[in-house]
Amino acid sequence: MRFAHPLLICLGLLWAQGCAKIPPTRYGVEEVKVSGSKGINPEALKVCLATKQRDHVAMVLGLNEVGTCGEPPFAKRAPPQFELWSWPWIDWPLLDLVALEQDRERVKRWYAARGFHSARVVEIAVEPPQAAQNDAIAEGPDPGCKRRRKDQGCVVKVSFTVDEGPPTLVAQVDFEGTESLPDTLEERLRKANQFQLGDRFDEALFDQ
Repeated sequence: MRFAHPLLICLGLLWAQGCAKIPPTRYGVEEVKVSGSKGINPEALKVCLATKQRDHVAMVLGLNEVGTCGEPPFAKRAPPQFELWSWPWIDWPLLDLVALEQDRERVKRWYAARGFHSARVVEIAVEPPQAAQNDAIAEGPDPGCKRRRKDQGCVVKVSFTVDEGPPTLVAQVDFEGTESLPDTLEERLRKANQFQLGDRFDEALFDQ
């Protein structure tokens, strides 16, 4: 008697639970992009946004350092990543225009925390464009977009275009109130400093 591989059994059970669906009157977010970022890794920003894309199985070449929102490192370049597919049971994040507009301020605040105090969102593009006007799909046979399935809503892609502006750089580092400390302890304190002259200021590093 031949038995199926345990992994195949698990996948079969998951498949039997059903595939995730986009509600017929909503948009499912397939992709979120950030362009215009030159000083830091845009993937570190995406984890802080309320607008999320559907999770993908991805192949990453190198160490992927992006983790929790607002925690370093904020590498200038992300390791190359190739999104392969989404498992059928992975939920679809739904487009929410209120959250999307709030993300505009989140982007500006996040860049300010990274030392780009003049950063601004040049454009938020939504495809199909009609979704930028109403995140609910009209009922009926012609919703104005291509449904993912006959009984589902449509897929949407969102992109943020950012102008970082000039960074705020560290011009001077001073320690005050250390006069009474032993020399060895003061030296350790200075070595623990995260900033060097000319570095871009970052609130997360300042807090550390």
